[in-house]
Amino acid sequence: MEKKMRSAGIMTLTIVVLLALASQECNAVIEVSITTTEGNGADSYIRSSFLNDAANVNFGSESIIAVKHDTGLPGNNRKGYIRFDLTSITDPIVDASLGLIYAWRSGDRPANPSTYYVYGLIDGHPGENWNESTITWNNAPANDRNSAGGFLAAETIFLGSYELSFPGTEAGDEILFTSNELVSFLQNDTDGLVTLMLTRQQRNFSIESFASKESALWSAPTLSVTVPEPATIAILSLGGLLLRRRR
Repeated sequence: MEKKMRSAGIMTLTIVVLLALASQECNAVIEVSITTTEGNGADSYIRSSFLNDAANVNFGSESIIAVKHDTGLPGNNRKGYIRFDLTSITDPIVDASLGLIYAWRSGDRPANPSTYYVYGLIDGHPGENWNESTITWNNAPANDRNSAGGFLAAETIFLGSYELSFPGTEAGDEILFTSNELVSFLQNDTDGLVTLMLTRQQRNFSIESFASKESALWSAPTLSVTVPEPATIAILSLGGLLLRRRR
């Protein structure tokens, strides 16, 4: 009887120590970066059409992801599509940010500031595995083909916006976007694939571009996710195991 009580006391003390360590380690995290070059990642842009049947043309091999909300010409609109493969992330995501390299602009001076909207394709969408080599304006998942800068509301989640200022934004600058909605979107993913879409709010003749994975000058789109350090997870798991055994 005495041995059992002593054993229980040691186990209780062990649990207390483990929980104390877990409390100290709860803020210990690491950042993992994923680019569109990894796994089933992909990036491209789509273009509406009024000349040369651009709505059926694929731009997946280009070195840029072009974005444009034209003032009136329907064939000059462009929207960006970016997919990340999350299958290598097995720990819970606690924070995240999207990183893009501003490549260049053409046409008129951009609106100042220029506001970009970021959308997520709903988890499990049948078009989530879109092909970088075949995606077009007419077949892109959730694209509202009648909208210069919009997507189908029932098939997407609005994740937030970011702004670029001119002058001030130069080629090679890294643009970072994060939001609570982005983090939640990633946390709720169930199949390891997430697609983010870009569009510009302001109507303008300028075309603004971000580097794609085909760029020879700039880095590919990057998703940086923050997860707990393995040691923290191990401590919490072991503490839970001992608690179950104690009961």
